[in-house]
Amino acid sequence: MLAGALSFLPAGLGGMEAAMVSLLLWQGMAPAQAVAATILIRLTTLWFAVALGVAALSSSRGPQAQPS
Repeated sequence: MLAGALSFLPAGLGGMEAAMVSLLLWQGMAPAQAVAATILIRLTTLWFAVALGVAALSSSRGPQAQPS
C-alpha cells in the first residue's frame, strides 16, 4: 500500500502493481503468473468499483433537459 501511495497517482496506479508483482516474484511465483495475478486482482478490486460508480452516477442524473 505504501508503494502505491508514493506514486502520487489515483489508487496508486503503477506503484501498487510494481510492488505486487515484485512481492509475488520474491515469493517464488513465475513472472507470467505474477503479472496475471496482479492484473486480475486490480481488475476485481479497483476497476470493478470504478465501473459501479460510473453506472451509479449515470443512472442518478436522470433525463437531461434539451436546450431550446
